[in-house]
Amino acid sequence: MASGTSVTLSDATPGATIYYTTDGSTPTVSSAVYSSPISITSAVTIKAIAVKSGYANSGVMSASYQIALPQAEMPSVSMTDSGSMVLVALSTETPGATIYYTTDGNDPSDHPQNDLSTFMYNGPILIASSLTIKAIAVKEGLANSHVLTVPITVDPSVQPFGITALDYLGPDSDDASKSLLKVTFSKAVDLATATNADNYYVQSMSGTEGMPGMPGMGGMPASIAVYSADPGSADNEIILQVDSLADLASGTYITMFVHSIQSKDLSELIQSGAADSYAGFIMP
Repeated sequence: MASGTSVTLSDATPGATIYYTTDGSTPTVSSAVYSSPISITSAVTIKAIAVKSGYANSGVMSASYQIALPQAEMPSVSMTDSGSMVLVALSTETPGATIYYTTDGNDPSDHPQNDLSTFMYNGPILIASSLTIKAIAVKEGLANSHVLTVPITVDPSVQPFGITALDYLGPDSDDASKSLLKVTFSKAVDLATATNADNYYVQSMSGTEGMPGMPGMGGMPASIAVYSADPGSADNEIILQVDSLADLASGTYITMFVHSIQSKDLSELIQSGAADSYAGFIMP
């Protein structure tokens, strides 16, 4: 019940006096005499008896009441959808409330330390596969919010524009002092930008500590000149002519960075330093 709700006591015996307690104890004729409705402002158990001279005292009436707390506002969601990934941001209009969420379809707990599937929200969530987010807002002194349920669909066939592979094709049959590399993009490329050799940077790193796709983690890098960039057999492939790699030791890591290359429809641009702007391979 809401705080301030009044509880009225009555008895069917004419002239009977009602005695009551609010501390859980059994009422006696020494207890408070009921004379007006009792205002309930906190959780309480009311016990009461009816007493009249010449009659045996009534049995004890007992009733417990809980105060309904104000409720935190249910979280709201905003999403940025790139097709292949969705960035999910959660918020609540209750100041100072904490948001807890799950991604496995279960309702979140307000005690995540006891529930390994519940996480405390502390910033936008990047979703790469279809799932359901459930979230609640929690604040001391308030009842937990209703559960927000957000099904999220991610289409794995939709990819952002970027490099998906770098392959060593071997020596250039027309120039033994050069080698050929094949760059594969996730989408068809704009040839005006993709065939500009200045938009590619290739380097070698001795040792195999560097993980493929993680440039700068191997041995000392050495620059490899890029002489030309020509269309490949598919509209998402470019063939690079570079300094010969034939004398490099097996296990040398080759890394390539690109920038300022656009998709064929000119709607997307690979920027320097972006997640899909580099690739690599280990020399056989």
